[in-house]
Amino acid sequence: MEQQAYNQLISFIWNIANDCLVGIYNKGDYRKIILPMIVIRRFDAVLEPTKDDVLKMKKSLDEAKIPLSGQEDALKKIAKEQFVNSSPFTLKDLKSRTNQQQLKKERIAYGSTISNDAFARETFDFMISNPPFGTPWKKDLEAWGYSDKKEITDSRFVFKWKGDPEYSVIPNIGDPQMLFLANNISKMKTKTALGSRIVEVHNGSSLFTGSAGQGESNLRRYIIEEDWLEAIVALPENMFYNTGIGTYLWIVTN
Repeated sequence: MEQQAYNQLISFIWNIANDCLVGIYNKGDYRKIILPMIVIRRFDAVLEPTKDDVLKMKKSLDEAKIPLSGQEDALKKIAKEQFVNSSPFTLKDLKSRTNQQQLKKERIAYGSTISNDAFARETFDFMISNPPFGTPWKKDLEAWGYSDKKEITDSRFVFKWKGDPEYSVIPNIGDPQMLFLANNISKMKTKTALGSRIVEVHNGSSLFTGSAGQGESNLRRYIIEEDWLEAIVALPENMFYNTGIGTYLWIVTN
């Protein structure tokens, strides 16, 4: 890309940020909105040539009463990609909306129909992470069009388990540590002899936050009843970040 075209593109992106994000997000948080939207727009552009054919197949599958869980492979084959979006909308459609309530409803419908594979839901032998401590993710929730975490239907965080019709492991919006853990659990291998192992650094809140039936409690229950909790290791004080904050290594393996 020539330097002039590159500079024009950068200027275009920052002008969008200045028009839409000033006063709502700190400048350092712009990337939390801009980068995901760039990725989703890329998905949208890749799937655009086969969009009409995908929607026709989707209609046929619905009329044949094929459940959503059994539609994805057929739709990906029509899309000729390893991911698909069966929403009737594109980002170009949503861009033209002027009614905020309609835009919110359609944006949620758009995002919830992107197949899991689009977000690189591959599995791993080993995962290690240091989630942020006590960083509210309420603004991130609102940025994606959700007013409440109860609206999230992502199968990484809401699933059926042992007879419960809906089993949510979405934690409180004030602390994303358990959200990171649930995301990593969704990437564990289930068809290999050794499975996967997760190591995450948490503070003490992951041990006790959330009442019975709430997301944090549900996730702890799920891990323990599946017999995946290998150990929780308490680190000495001042060993991590040179502070007296209690920190723990969660080791989860299937």
